[in-house]
Amino acid sequence: MSPPPDFICLGVHKSGTSWLYHCLFEHPEIFITDKIDYFYRADRFAKGESWYTRFFNEKKEKITGDLSTVYLFNQKPNQPESTAERIYKHNPNTKLIVLLRNPIDRAYAHYLQDIKMGHIPISYTFEKAIKENPNILFWGKYKTHLQRYFRYFNAGDMFFVVFEDIKNNPQRVLQELYSYLEVTPDFVPKHIFKKVNVSRLPRNQKIEKYKRKLSHSLKKSKVGKKLWWQLKQKGWVSVFDALNSNKKQPTKLTTKETRNQLYQYFKEDIGFVKTVLNKPEIDWK
Repeated sequence: MSPPPDFICLGVHKSGTSWLYHCLFEHPEIFITDKIDYFYRADRFAKGESWYTRFFNEKKEKITGDLSTVYLFNQKPNQPESTAERIYKHNPNTKLIVLLRNPIDRAYAHYLQDIKMGHIPISYTFEKAIKENPNILFWGKYKTHLQRYFRYFNAGDMFFVVFEDIKNNPQRVLQELYSYLEVTPDFVPKHIFKKVNVSRLPRNQKIEKYKRKLSHSLKKSKVGKKLWWQLKQKGWVSVFDALNSNKKQPTKLTTKETRNQLYQYFKEDIGFVKTVLNKPEIDWK
């Protein structure tokens, strides 16, 4: 018998993973963990397989899953195994889900998220941020990251979700995904048309920091976790986010010169994705 989980979502960051987590969490036949990042983080991987699988043991749901925003990427260079190899050695039959987004838009959303999280000053322009933190762009080098997985897993056995498809037809995305996971495909989650963890620039980073601390504190207990979920369901978290958002900051990169430069930077990756997914209609410019 193969060790759990039955499926793993590899990311990527700022490509609809929060929305997907909620839609998987709501399905009555699916158990999905909170973010563990076991195969990526050296400190957690060192705890061993038994530590990891205990998160999934004795669950009443039909299938179990692990969702991460970082699994598609390699861990630190000084570690001998890639994240892909670790997952393969754990269970070569694990179903893999990959969410992909226009790498230019993903990078800009990443930039806004880094400001929101306090990783970079609120005064930084996008151009300055990517110059000082090239990883913002590297996360969108899909060819490099996917090829690492294709050494161990067949691309045809993986399930790919394009961010634009979530926006245009979330019902079809979920029906196809639920079918891939072999659970009831016509289940409709409450979050299907909701925007989750939307990219935005906060008015005040300190207030945003206090909100994160509250969230982390509540999630440490089952009661607190349930309360936080109810606050999100009722829209109170969205109200707070709206009040602490800078409405003047565009949520999409509008500088034509920078967009054109980044298109050239990502051109090979975009072409690779079109080929792998057999979707020549993808228009990532």
